[in-house]
Amino acid sequence: MVISKIAFELGQNYEIEELKELKYRTEDLLFFKRNGITNFSRLEKTEYEIIYECVKKTIKDKDKNQIKKVIFITSSFDDYSKRKHLFSKLLVDLDLKNAIPLGIFLSRCNNYSSALQIAKSILIGEKIEHVLIVSFDWVRCSSKTPQIMSSNSSVLSDGVVSFMVSMKGEEGYRVLDIALSTDQTLYDKEKVDYINQMKILMGEIKKISKTILDRNSLTKLDFKYFITGNYNLIVQKNYALLSGFDFDQIYLDNISSGHAFSSDQLISLGSLEGSCKIKENDKIFLLGTGDYYWGAVIVEKLK
Repeated sequence: MVISKIAFELGQNYEIEELKELKYRTEDLLFFKRNGITNFSRLEKTEYEIIYECVKKTIKDKDKNQIKKVIFITSSFDDYSKRKHLFSKLLVDLDLKNAIPLGIFLSRCNNYSSALQIAKSILIGEKIEHVLIVSFDWVRCSSKTPQIMSSNSSVLSDGVVSFMVSMKGEEGYRVLDIALSTDQTLYDKEKVDYINQMKILMGEIKKISKTILDRNSLTKLDFKYFITGNYNLIVQKNYALLSGFDFDQIYLDNISSGHAFSSDQLISLGSLEGSCKIKENDKIFLLGTGDYYWGAVIVEKLK
């Protein structure tokens, strides 16, 4: 399976000093800046406009008849009923009116791993050419979501990314393996205290990373980069060490712009693809962490 034609949009860039939540939190502001989180992004256009423009960069006219499924990913919509026509309008205007839309939202910031797993099953089971995946989140769409993440792990940002997933391809990234895990007991914050939550989190990251590395007979020496969400440097280091990687393997170019939910990892892949920092056959380890979901994905750079 191949990931290709990655397009993304982060919107207008702002310094984190402009966040109202940090106005009287000087120590927190200094903590973020010392640990790599200096900015956040805000999409100024409408949901429709920004998704439409992003997807137009991904799909070509010759691909449209072969796209039979479109997977939409989001974590930030409080009320889907207000947007029941958004996805239909997008598909019609993109000339994908016969594509079946699917939604992924339960895995939160690990949604992209779940979407890749489902796309793989569709490609193999239905023997179709392409699945289009669109990940999008707007902080302002969720009235219940503070922009400062718990434990100051990051600052939330707006972001959109779209990409094609195909069984074959010569450009982009080949997906070598996907592993998913969950511990649903974490939903009950009254029964699972913070210390035990952290123990479970760390244990699951270690377990899923070891599982996918062992079954592919790989070690950290086989990888160019380790990529997780755009969290602060302390979280980056801890997640990398738990996964068996060194700090100097972490791809950090995008963390300053804040955490765009489940779009971070694919935006980083898109940024790398257009740079001179990666070459053919380089392997990348992607780690996704949701509220109580985890995902590990191994990809290899194609041409």
